[in-house]
Amino acid sequence: MIRVKMSFAEFRTLDKQSISWQCVQPLTMQVRGQNFEVKQALVDQLNEAQLSTFMFYVYHNHIGSAAELYWFTQYYITDIKAWPAIKAGVRFYSDQVMSDILEEAEGIVVQRNQKEDGSWCEAKPSDLEQDEGLSRAIQAVYDKYVTVSPRLIETMNAYVSQHLNEFIELV
Repeated sequence: MIRVKMSFAEFRTLDKQSISWQCVQPLTMQVRGQNFEVKQALVDQLNEAQLSTFMFYVYHNHIGSAAELYWFTQYYITDIKAWPAIKAGVRFYSDQVMSDILEEAEGIVVQRNQKEDGSWCEAKPSDLEQDEGLSRAIQAVYDKYVTVSPRLIETMNAYVSQHLNEFIELV
């Protein structure tokens, strides 16, 4: 298990409103720009709570628009195959509403871009400009996502605050 190392003084300055992010942000920086093997080696060392938090933020921090939700959902499904871990992370925190939102996003992407033979069409942000129905559907999912994600983050922050030893090593 990898825990974020920090002094007691640093620990005392942690913002309780973003403590979950602060506990995985150093891990995301370690693997940013690295190859799959490096990323997998880190992930393999995380406990379930860390992995759940880490995977949520890996997705969440890329979702700033409906187009990004569309593109990154497909990316995590098809390119890096991380979608099951993202959904499992949300389930770890028992957030059924967010789980349903992720399932809805997945359903839209699969219906739009997965071919009958199982291969995939490329997802492009311009797809939303060219397909009004797709644009409306993804925008509705995105609107729900931005409404619900703060509640999940509050849940994660509370969990981390109650289980600090799973995330932080005071040095």
